[in-house]
Amino acid sequence: QPLSIDLDAFAPKKKPEKSGDAPALLFCGRLIEKKGIRDLIDGYEILTKTHPTARLIIIGEGPLQTWCEHRAYRTNGTIEVLGRQSHGTVRDHMGNTNIFVLPSCVSPDGDMEGTPTVLLEAQAMEIPVVSTRHADIPAIVEEGETGLLVNEHAPQELADALSTLIGNNALASQMGIAGRIKVRKEHDISQNIQLLEEAYDGLL
Repeated sequence: QPLSIDLDAFAPKKKPEKSGDAPALLFCGRLIEKKGIRDLIDGYEILTKTHPTARLIIIGEGPLQTWCEHRAYRTNGTIEVLGRQSHGTVRDHMGNTNIFVLPSCVSPDGDMEGTPTVLLEAQAMEIPVVSTRHADIPAIVEEGETGLLVNEHAPQELADALSTLIGNNALASQMGIAGRIKVRKEHDISQNIQLLEEAYDGLL
């Protein structure tokens, strides 16, 4: 049974019009090593050399929260570390973001991702994603179609991928639409429950 989500709960939202180059990037997850949060902030700082108005929202809590807050302090408010937030607040931030980013990696102690549900949720909301070629991520993010994938621990690659989407609104929009189509086709909870029920009926 594939990982499934409620598409009605993660429906696309019309984003407010923004003037100029002020892209909003969003990370949501535990602030731990395997989520690649260190690589994200390093990559973001590289990105701001060419996109100085980009801003990064970090939602989550964990052992690296204080480290994130210290790094955010150096960016004059362009990184916001919001800590733990409700599901509704997370969806609200997703509705206002341009790119969802999750640079997962193998942590120093060998810990690694499974299948990050949040990537499905972002794609369901027609948000292009930037992530890594790690664990099951390439199975749920179609590289070059619904998002861009980079190597682990590669902040420059991460910055370049983010810059590609920031600089090409048509590509970002196309990937967002393709992401919802993929999630609807493969990870729609209502559809997958029906398929599971049909499979059970066939066994009776």
